[in-house]
Amino acid sequence: MESLNTEQSLTDYTVYHLSFKEKAEYYFVTCMLCIGIGLLFYNNIFFGIALCAVTPLFKKRYSSYKCDKRRKELLEAFKDVLYCISASVAAGRQMPTAIEDAANQADLLKNPLAAELWHIVNVYKQSHGKIEDLLCDLSVRSGLEEIKLFSGSYRICKKSGGDLESVSLKTACQLIERIDYQNDVSAILSEKKLDTVLLMIMPPAILFFLNMSSYDYVAILYESSQGRVIMTVCLLLMAMAAFWSLKIMKLDL
Repeated sequence: MESLNTEQSLTDYTVYHLSFKEKAEYYFVTCMLCIGIGLLFYNNIFFGIALCAVTPLFKKRYSSYKCDKRRKELLEAFKDVLYCISASVAAGRQMPTAIEDAANQADLLKNPLAAELWHIVNVYKQSHGKIEDLLCDLSVRSGLEEIKLFSGSYRICKKSGGDLESVSLKTACQLIERIDYQNDVSAILSEKKLDTVLLMIMPPAILFFLNMSSYDYVAILYESSQGRVIMTVCLLLMAMAAFWSLKIMKLDL
């Protein structure tokens, strides 16, 4: 069944616009975090409320995170598409037919690329558009290197009159291996990020425990100017450590 969703087929995956619900969730979570920081580090809820003023500064970073997450999902979806295309090409089908087979399979699997594949199939059938140009357009909008490599190899092979079956099949297999390697590296990095999050949670957790069990022990940190300076320095050091840890673990594969 052909997808009727034409809007999604024209999506620019390199840009992410937060929905109203996502904006509301972002501001709620970040404001609660700021208020928590104000209470935990300064024992002052008004400082936490004032700190909420900086939350719009990080909305762009959150949007970038959501964009990267969507592109990772798109990359995993493209891996399934490559499996289907390589199987169809190996069976002797031409690329337009192989893409249509992949579109049918994508519909069954609720693949995010289903609408994109149907867009390519429909444009090819209705206006006899070039498959290589349509794939190139998808690669630009997706921002994924793997789709660029696949569309580029198909375009070169089409122009040079090479063996489309052999080249397409070999390219698909190599890209699948590349995606699998990236997934393995991402799994390792996810474990390290979890370790970083746990290490960052420990100091506030200890401080919270001391506030609940032995407030007199840490009261001087809240009641003296020197204590507030110490708390501020600790908070800044924690923020810097979290920033650099995540920066180091962000690899472009």
